[in-house]
Amino acid sequence: MFSMKVEALSGKDTALIKDILSMFTKSCPDDHEKVKEIKTLLDDGSISIIVVVDNNKLSGFLLYYNHYSTWLGPSTVIRHIGTVNQDKLISKKLLGEVIKICGAKGIQRFDMFTEDSWIKETLTEMNFVNLSEAEQWDLYSLNIQ
Repeated sequence: MFSMKVEALSGKDTALIKDILSMFTKSCPDDHEKVKEIKTLLDDGSISIIVVVDNNKLSGFLLYYNHYSTWLGPSTVIRHIGTVNQDKLISKKLLGEVIKICGAKGIQRFDMFTEDSWIKETLTEMNFVNLSEAEQWDLYSLNIQ
């Protein structure tokens, strides 16, 4: 089927960054701001990434970082998920992997802002709770206590 590898990227990982930007540009051809944001996140080196590779070809990616809230403690912010053909199986694998990695570090809260309906469906299927249904964007959260 496919293999998953976990990597922290920096601006030096140009081949993988180029593949991610290409995949994202194809899935959101008119969203230049989002593509610019992803490039900035990848180039600054402070974001972590999980990729799914199938037959040596990028099939999906997830960008995330960890942060600490004085009131809520440590959490993981999932910035973007991208897959070939908006594949929910791959997105669930990516989400499961980030939960496993960060959960092993004691992080029990995961947040994601999204406007993409297929990602909203995936998050709901994985028991993330939509914290802002009345807004134009949505914040999904999962606590794994």
